[in-house]
Amino acid sequence: MADKTCGQSLHVFLDVKVGEEFVGRIVVELFTNVVPKTCENFRALCTGEMGVGSQGKPLHYKGSIFHRIIREFMVQCGDFTNFNGTGGQSIYGEKFEDENFELKHDKPGILSMANAGPNTNGSQFFITTVATPHLDGKHVVFGQVVRGLGVVKHLESVRTDGDVPLEKCVVSDCGQFKAGEDWNLIINDGTEDVFPSFPEDSDLDFTSIDQILQIGEKIKSAGNMCFKNEDIVNANSKYKKALRYLNKLHDNDLNDDITKRVVAQELPCLLNSAACLLRLKRYDAALEVLNEALDIGPDNAKALYRRGQAFHGRREYEKSLADLKRAQTLAPNDKSISSELAAVNGEIEAYKARERKAYAKIRHKRLDGDSVNEGYLTVNADDFNEDMSAVEVRCDRNFKKESNSLHRQSLCRPPRKQLVALKMPSKYYMPGVYHRPNSYEVDRCDGVCQHPNHMCLPIEKQIIEIYSRLLNAGSRATRQSVPPEKCMRIKVEKHVLCSCQCVMSAKNCNEKQIFSEDRCACECRDTSQAKTCSQKNRMWSNEKCQCVCPPTTSRDCSSGALFDETTCRCLQT
Repeated sequence: MADKTCGQSLHVFLDVKVGEEFVGRIVVELFTNVVPKTCENFRALCTGEMGVGSQGKPLHYKGSIFHRIIREFMVQCGDFTNFNGTGGQSIYGEKFEDENFELKHDKPGILSMANAGPNTNGSQFFITTVATPHLDGKHVVFGQVVRGLGVVKHLESVRTDGDVPLEKCVVSDCGQFKAGEDWNLIINDGTEDVFPSFPEDSDLDFTSIDQILQIGEKIKSAGNMCFKNEDIVNANSKYKKALRYLNKLHDNDLNDDITKRVVAQELPCLLNSAACLLRLKRYDAALEVLNEALDIGPDNAKALYRRGQAFHGRREYEKSLADLKRAQTLAPNDKSISSELAAVNGEIEAYKARERKAYAKIRHKRLDGDSVNEGYLTVNADDFNEDMSAVEVRCDRNFKKESNSLHRQSLCRPPRKQLVALKMPSKYYMPGVYHRPNSYEVDRCDGVCQHPNHMCLPIEKQIIEIYSRLLNAGSRATRQSVPPEKCMRIKVEKHVLCSCQCVMSAKNCNEKQIFSEDRCACECRDTSQAKTCSQKNRMWSNEKCQCVCPPTTSRDCSSGALFDETTCRCLQT
């Protein structure tokens, strides 16, 4: 496919990396005939030609990050001074005025200036992922994405804490195209992959099934070459890219035979992607991919083998053994499965040996003077994170979450292995005394449910008993007061089955809200003022039940000014 060329229009580009993976190139058309001053600011910041600004930082988007991501809204970037949304600088000084509001936020891929109110434009900008008409008249639109909207959508899918991405999303390069220059959407890496990162940016006919299947095979082969050369990150990127192209075929009305052909080509891409993720020790992501592969081929020995490896990496030995034994039944002559089984069994025996050694002397002992029930303590999970346990999960509601890496969906997550503290009863506290073990890994539902206002609560529990030995250290007096044979038995709660349940009620709502059981959320009693927000350069807040400043509004004010939440602008003090 020949790359598109710029013609006589002004185009710039942003290359994007997420973590260590290059995602793709965003090509932007600037509306220089409508907002020339705003476009010149963005163009110059893409080229970096203005040098260093008054804050001592290069006036350049290269190296800046997408610091705010809101699904079904926008991705925001451009703070190259503070990298958190509080900084940035225009080529005209700290701020410059709104040029006009002729252009509208009427579709995904619109570029618009972030601001702190009227006439406070700097370097921060955002790209819409949906139409956002409530921003019309408040933010200056100056461009649109003409290639790379798939990159924007990929950014939108990055997991966040609040609005902050959990992976670093970086503008790795940026610049301006000359008239007639290729947009270079294709990376020439010496492989058969000569296609844009996202199928939406190609001119391919996706109704031509055979052609797309051949292209998917070429991209997969490119991934194989990267894998052979130990370039695991790029290999995984190629396999995901092949899946994007193959998945595009499902937009057609396929008969059963063609569907089988497409799925048969998707399966090895899924398995190869999982192999990469295992090499990168991203076991959670590998499990997500392998579950998808097993949805396609439930009796695929390689998928079961690799899922067994993923469980092994997460030290979920029982689950690992179950998958590996099933894989061995399907492929009894596969030596790699036998080797993995031996490794898992070896680790289990080593763990049991350590456990026997640790508890050999204390198994039948308890604190002197205690009755059978004394010295017991049921502890709660602390905020230590460990790998998840793959047990069956029942969800009260039909919630699903989008997969970040591939194109299908996965259900809410099961209990995860967590480290709990084995707390010593206060009556045994004394200087120089401690106990071992003082923590234990156990399955817990805490913090697993991914749905707003829900918690993954246990609906089936077990109580297990852990023996912990009292030891002494320090002064002779301490050693004499605590003989080394003392020990205690602690009860620990283990969660077997979890259920996502709403944890909100009317008590959580303020006086302006009512509780909706269906949505498990507090909703505003009176929303009649919501339509007036746009007239005041503001947006409606379901939490405060009033008009508030948009999240794209920069609150970075110049010296001597403070941001006013009522007017959404900086006011001189």
